Amino acid sequence: MDLGLKILKLRNSRKLSQPELSNKLGISQSALSEIESGKTKKIDFKLIEKICEELHVNFEYFTSDKVYSTVENKSKICKVIINQEDTCSKHVEILLNILNRLDRIERKLNDFGIKKQ
Repeated sequence: MDLGLKILKLRNSRKLSQPELSNKLGISQSALSEIESGKTKKIDFKLIEKICEELHVNFEYFTSDKVYSTVENKSKICKVIINQEDTCSKHVEILLNILNRLDRIERKLNDFGIKKQ
């Protein structure tokens, strides 16, 4: 789910109108509309911080899909490479190290309460 759609769903779940949220954020209603519709791709970090504050979520809420997708894809790729007959032991060692790091990332995300969607 992209950032704009997440903001839209959160705003609706908090029963806030676009004018109400845009006013709290200090931006125009049309700017918020463009963010929610995905027309605005780059959003200033300070604005994202304000959005998190007003919608009562952590920044990780907006990034969790991408992180989990990356973790899952890299993990699958590494396992396939490890199972290849021509993979040398040094490459296997490197890939196992990557998998261990990905596992630690996943545990940290779980500690923050970020779940797969």
